[in-house]
Amino acid sequence: MLNFEKLKKIASILKPYIGFSKKNLVRTSTIFAIVISNIIEAILLVFINTSMTTLFGAIATPGITYTIFFGAIFNSLFYIGLYAATLVIKYAFCDYLIESLSRIMSKELATKWLNQQSFYGLKFVLTDHQSKKLNIGKILKDDSHEISNSAVSLAESALNSFFYFINGIYHLSIMSSQLTFTALGRNFVIPGYMALGALCYSISYNFLTGNYNQSLKNAKNSKRNQENRVLNLVAHIETNAEAIAFQENNNNEKSNIINNLQKLIDRQRITTMLSSKLNIFESIHSKLSTVFGLILSIPSVINNTLSSTKIFEVNQYFENVVKFFTWQQANIEDILALEISIDRTNEFKAIMEKWSKIKEECVLKQNYGQNLALENLYIYTPNGDTLIENLCIQIPKRKVTLISGRSGAGKSTLLRTLAGLWPFAKGNITYPASSDGLKKQTLFIPQKPCFPFHSTLYEAVIYPEKLEPTVTRINRIKNLMKQLDFSDYFLNNLNTQGQWGKILSPGQQQRLAIISAIIHKPKVLFMDEATSALDCLTKQKVERLIKKELRTTTIVYVDHNPNSVTNTKTSSFTPFYDEEINVYNAKPTSKQSASLKEDSGEKKYFSP
Repeated sequence: MLNFEKLKKIASILKPYIGFSKKNLVRTSTIFAIVISNIIEAILLVFINTSMTTLFGAIATPGITYTIFFGAIFNSLFYIGLYAATLVIKYAFCDYLIESLSRIMSKELATKWLNQQSFYGLKFVLTDHQSKKLNIGKILKDDSHEISNSAVSLAESALNSFFYFINGIYHLSIMSSQLTFTALGRNFVIPGYMALGALCYSISYNFLTGNYNQSLKNAKNSKRNQENRVLNLVAHIETNAEAIAFQENNNNEKSNIINNLQKLIDRQRITTMLSSKLNIFESIHSKLSTVFGLILSIPSVINNTLSSTKIFEVNQYFENVVKFFTWQQANIEDILALEISIDRTNEFKAIMEKWSKIKEECVLKQNYGQNLALENLYIYTPNGDTLIENLCIQIPKRKVTLISGRSGAGKSTLLRTLAGLWPFAKGNITYPASSDGLKKQTLFIPQKPCFPFHSTLYEAVIYPEKLEPTVTRINRIKNLMKQLDFSDYFLNNLNTQGQWGKILSPGQQQRLAIISAIIHKPKVLFMDEATSALDCLTKQKVERLIKKELRTTTIVYVDHNPNSVTNTKTSSFTPFYDEEINVYNAKPTSKQSASLKEDSGEKKYFSP
């Protein structure tokens, strides 16, 4: 049931897009046009009812002529035509308002999700329960339109119902004669009894169906949550398909999905049962309300205070009153859909706000200078535990620096902090700036590279830039691909669109990401297990190519097997890295300033 709190929710989510500011003025004007259209519609309904009464009276008149008959017909059709024109104009305004709200809401949600990097940060703020039920694709794809469509449609319907109610209650009051009856030896007089009867009927029906509506809402919420569980379970199986297949025992997955499907069927059964009961109530109501309207007019007809030809008007005005009080029941599906979409969208917004607040509270200062340097750097886990404490270090310029350490020590976290992706940190980081001294020139290669959706291989290489595929660029990319053993098939399909993220093997994806880095030539390159899917010889070939092509780039990377090539039969092997930061203690006890320091070998190590 709609209440004040729910109306506040609806108003709060629509408030930014409605008002008298320049950007919202057209939408606000459209709302006023819809209100005026409903007022005109209610007034025209009075004229239609009156003209229909006149028509019935003319038909019932003995000796009616064709002139009188067609005059009455024309009068009714004239007002019906005006009524139809008003409806066309009103719904055109509604369609525009729905489209406008849907467009701006979805655009703002998507923009906020991308600009604040919420797509990356959600994993830090989502609870297990939220991550299972939150379907961001559905929110961006469906909920903005659902909110706009349902809110506008319901508001228009409620407005229409209100004006019809005013119309109906007024005319029932003036059409009712005083109802006089004797009971317990006393005479009673009820003025406007038809209006009072319509109110009593409407309130009684609304009370009887109210509990069912709340039960239906709860059942639908439960069904939707279970649907999300099934979808998440299927997604889990699809994501881990190979590992599950190799185990040759999928009884656990089979049991989980069957149990959850059975639970979903149970919830669907309850929802269907409650919907059926409500449909029965509504069917009985649709017939009974017509009969009840006729019954109300009988006393006035018997007392000769109401013409029998006016019964049609009484029934119409009675329906108008009933329509107002049964508005929620008639629109229960749209109300439930609106509430669910608003709750889901508000939850999504709250999670993005939480991530935004985390970023705002981050006291990690980013400066621009000549070299990549860290000063008084503290890195924490999302729950506040210290990973790295008071790190002060200058990364050697135009060198390759390896971040090493045992699993869980914080290697990847340090790399992400350097790349500006980890907000749970404080201190100072200085990045090499561009020629204008205002922008850092860094590139990050994750273990699983990103490929733009439905792109060409060329677009994947130059991503996120958008550069025309000139002959020089194409030849340059092809040359690099040949050096990294790409077959002619890929070279010949460089400008072919496709889902290359699915077509290429993990190793091919990583090699293409390396080629992309070489093409972009960043001042600083961060790599997180960027060659983990490559065999030893291919990895060595990639590392040599990077050294050759990115001589002036400062490279910082994480690799769990940096010396894996030494296990091959290659007689000569030169390590890829020039310097090494060794993070071997997950929570250092020393609080003194740490730095690169000489070891007994040629390499340099960092230890807290």
